[in-house]
Amino acid sequence: MKFFENSSMSLLNKIITYFVGYMILIMFLFSVMIYIVNYNGIKHINNSYSVDVTKLEAEMVRSWIDDTRTKLEDTALLIADRQGDIMTSIEGLKELQQKNKKLFRHLYIVNKDLAYIDTFGQESNMKDEMVNELLTGDREFVITNPEMHPVFSEALFNMIVPIKRDNQIIGVLGATITMNDISSRLERFVVAQSGFGWLLDENFTVIAHPEEDYILEMSILDKKQLDSLGLSGLETSSKLGFKGLEGNLSVFEDKNQSIISYEDPNGYHRTVSIVPLHNDNNWYVAFTTFDDKIPTTTNSLLFYMAIGLLVIVTASAFASYLLANEITKPINQLIHVVNLFIGGNKGVRAKMDSNDEFGSLGKAFNGMADTIIEHTDNVEELIQERTQMLADLNYQIVVRNKELNTMNEELESTNSKLHNLATTDMLTGLYNRHELVRSLQGFMDEVLKGDDPGFSVLFVDLDNFKYYNDTFSHEIGDFLLIEISKILKDNIRDNDVVARYGGDEFVILLKHGNFESSKMISERIHEKILEQKGFKKFIERKIGSEIKFLGKNMLSCSIGIVNYNRNVNAKNVEELLALADDTMYKAKKQGKSRIVVN
Repeated sequence: MKFFENSSMSLLNKIITYFVGYMILIMFLFSVMIYIVNYNGIKHINNSYSVDVTKLEAEMVRSWIDDTRTKLEDTALLIADRQGDIMTSIEGLKELQQKNKKLFRHLYIVNKDLAYIDTFGQESNMKDEMVNELLTGDREFVITNPEMHPVFSEALFNMIVPIKRDNQIIGVLGATITMNDISSRLERFVVAQSGFGWLLDENFTVIAHPEEDYILEMSILDKKQLDSLGLSGLETSSKLGFKGLEGNLSVFEDKNQSIISYEDPNGYHRTVSIVPLHNDNNWYVAFTTFDDKIPTTTNSLLFYMAIGLLVIVTASAFASYLLANEITKPINQLIHVVNLFIGGNKGVRAKMDSNDEFGSLGKAFNGMADTIIEHTDNVEELIQERTQMLADLNYQIVVRNKELNTMNEELESTNSKLHNLATTDMLTGLYNRHELVRSLQGFMDEVLKGDDPGFSVLFVDLDNFKYYNDTFSHEIGDFLLIEISKILKDNIRDNDVVARYGGDEFVILLKHGNFESSKMISERIHEKILEQKGFKKFIERKIGSEIKFLGKNMLSCSIGIVNYNRNVNAKNVEELLALADDTMYKAKKQGKSRIVVN
């Protein structure tokens, strides 16, 4: 490193030179490593990975179909258990459709006389060969191929199961099912965006795909291949033949398991693996992987990466040593000179002849040493004066700091009291109405910005509170409000908000609330209040006599629930609270002591 010692380069330029050389070495090693990697070996691993993922997706689709069929068969059992005309069960199916609206577009019942009624309220007579086969017991259930629905403008298929009573078929239950649910499951199934899954029917027509234009409009076979396989799925379609796969699908003749590599219209290399689903309709599951995102976890790659990493680490250590030595050598020399000077050798001086920053530092030290020698006689006296001044100033600062700390503590205490007065209800300790409005506005802002999918508002009103307040005194009424507040706080989650809205009305905000969680919490609160049995024992101890409650005067609560999201028609906090209040009054009008969901 004689070049750097005698060079007029600055220290900054020396560091840059080292770093540039180090980066050139890394780039060279990285290029060599990429050259060594056997791409064909990785490609083979990717093909095995693609087939394995496709089989897993096929198992997931089969499970999805079985689960959906089980839902319909369980519902058919419930319909059969009800006495009377099965057509009257359509109201119950509306609730099932509402709970599974992402899966079912509508449900319908057909009786032995082929009378038809669906959850849209439509009634007619059905003449369908598959329905007749179910009614006669020739088939256990039916799954149709997906078709584009003229009303919903999406791919839908029908699943139909028989309704049996006393081992006799008395009708069928059918459902129109969207392909969107299984499409979203296929998209979520693959990790790291290494590919995507899709579905084909028995004629190799696309029935689920991330590209919506392909669904029911594209067959992966051209007309010649369809004819050779004895299929006639899309003979009238103008979109036969999948882009990039033309002429590559002779392997489908065995209808077992296939894997094809091709180049799409955009010039990207893709690999498609296809396996049969083995369901009644002979569907197929396909999985497309991106060759530019092939997993690189092979033994050879790890080996060469380990060697490259070892070389890089060694080079880094060597470069770091050179750089550190270049920096620390003059620093150590200067430290040695400074220690000698401090030890009393006032004549010692730094010898640094370089023209970089260390040379300038040595010259500056020598100049400082000369100045110190010239002012030695006055330095001690000046230090003593300055030390005393600093001591006096430090004392004053300590005194002032203590005074300021005392004032800050008093101010913090006052601010805390003012904050509590401004945000909490004095009787119950809950948030007051002002703080409720502020918190609710924050919840709504998070939903509107997309940070939160939604939350729930529970409007709670105590039933028969006025009877207690007027009959046993306001003191008893205040006690009831305090105890009810404890019940509300004990039965919500840490990130939820509960506030006293006014009088005997309370509002609860459930963070990330949905239909199930809000109803579960509301039922728990309602049950806990009823368990107190009107706080009878406490009131008797307080007034010193036995009391009796009529059932209509028992303390309970009515709760209105609003699950808020972007689709709820409430422009601001006031409208949302009014909506929750109206929902609570519906519970009141229905007879009190109940829960109503908007």
